[in-house]
Amino acid sequence: MKDITKLRVLRKKVNDREKLDKVYKELLYPKMEVAASKGKKNEINIANNCNDHKVYDFMRNVFGEGETLQHLIETTMKPYLEEKGFKVVIWSPNYSVDVRW
Repeated sequence: MKDITKLRVLRKKVNDREKLDKVYKELLYPKMEVAASKGKKNEINIANNCNDHKVYDFMRNVFGEGETLQHLIETTMKPYLEEKGFKVVIWSPNYSVDVRW
């Protein structure tokens, strides 16, 4: 199974770190701030594009048609977030993903 996951990551690899920075700064971090301050949580749960049309439009504009925030976090963005100190928990493929701090 690891080989398949690796191939999927390579197929969808994003070489432009600026795009990952943009997703982090404009989508993820604001969601984390709300969860920490209002919800008193230490994690956020992401499923597809959070059922949010703004997130869908953002992802389409940055990465093109078909990329979801959940898939990006599960694959290409996982090492990026782990490098920042976050833990990424994947709840069965295609179900949801948690980002914990």
